Amino acid sequence: MKQKQQSKKTSGRNGRKIWIIGGSAVLAVLFLAQMTFNVYVYQNLASTGDQTAITHAVINASRSLHKPAPVEPATGKVYLPEARLVLPASPDSMQHLLYSTNKSEAGSMALEVQITTSDIMNTAETKLWTSGQAGQLEDGARGEAYAMFSEVPNLQACARGVQLFFSPQEFDDSTVQSLRATKTLANGKTIYLYTDSTCKGNLAELAEYVKQVQSY
Repeated sequence: MKQKQQSKKTSGRNGRKIWIIGGSAVLAVLFLAQMTFNVYVYQNLASTGDQTAITHAVINASRSLHKPAPVEPATGKVYLPEARLVLPASPDSMQHLLYSTNKSEAGSMALEVQITTSDIMNTAETKLWTSGQAGQLEDGARGEAYAMFSEVPNLQACARGVQLFFSPQEFDDSTVQSLRATKTLANGKTIYLYTDSTCKGNLAELAEYVKQVQSY
């Protein structure tokens, strides 16, 4: 009887091992396939010499991170539902707020909120186009590519916009994030507002507006 029980336990453990090994193998294959696809797409874009397609790809990748913040029609209040945060009606210069959230693995509450605007993004995207055109005049296709990619950090920083965290952050030396403000919300939680000075857009005005955020 004991031998049968031990046999069942061994069989169960072996079965679990097979599932774990099989699952790991599938994930490894999917990862390699995705990496191969990424390299293939990049090589094909680069080989065409079509800088317009590359610039569009960079802009689309940045734009895909955000979505429009819901606005209550009657009051104009702007909601960030994943974080249970609300902002007052935005001034004319802060219209069309965009945001994204990063959530914890265990829960549904957002741990970070990134807030920017369509105007800030449009300005950063325009710099990609104009810098590429100026670079092309100086050094052809190579100059165009170099000039365009030199503006990518600005686009990325502007896409992050004002970053809200629910705990203080320690950034490495390679970043230029600075703490703009801290605020204790009605629910007792404290938020920390950071901006990245790499962005050449008007994040200072956006940060002043975002300081009015409150929980609901």
